[in-house]
Order: sequence, then structure tokens, then C-alpha cells
Amino acid sequence: WTTPSAVSRNATIAALARLVVVIEPHSPGGSMKTGRDALAQGKPVLVYPGVGRRGNELYREGAKPLLGPERRYAQARMD
Repeated sequence: WTTPSAVSRNATIAALARLVVVIEPHSPGGSMKTGRDALAQGKPVLVYPGVGRRGNELYREGAKPLLGPERRYAQARMD
């Protein structure tokens, strides 16, 4: 969603989150916007591996791959 209210909502979500996980990013789309907002705020962003070109865009911008559940907490604490 790219309506003004959705864009504002995504920025708020990114601001309140300690960590953002992006599962299926589409561009334009809310998950990409939220991921980019979080990266701009210096928050850690994890992307589910193998999601294609949009996920690769977030990797290039600083996101990291989402690892197994036993490593998520440690990964979030490192950032």
C-alpha cells in the first residue's frame, strides 16, 4: 500500500520497532517502505532469504538475511 496513511503508518511501525523482518517485499509496497524507513533510522532489518530482486535491494541497502530461529535473537543483539 502506498496511500499517504499507509506510508505514515509504515514509518511509525519502523520507528517503534527494535527490529524489522521483511518476508515478501514488493515495490512499491508497504514492507519495502517499512524496511527502508527502519534502515534509515539505523534499525536492524532482516529479510527472508530467496525473496528475489526486492529482497536483494534491501540487502544492498544494509539489511541482513533472516537466519534460523536460534540465531535471530543473537543477530538482533549484535546490531
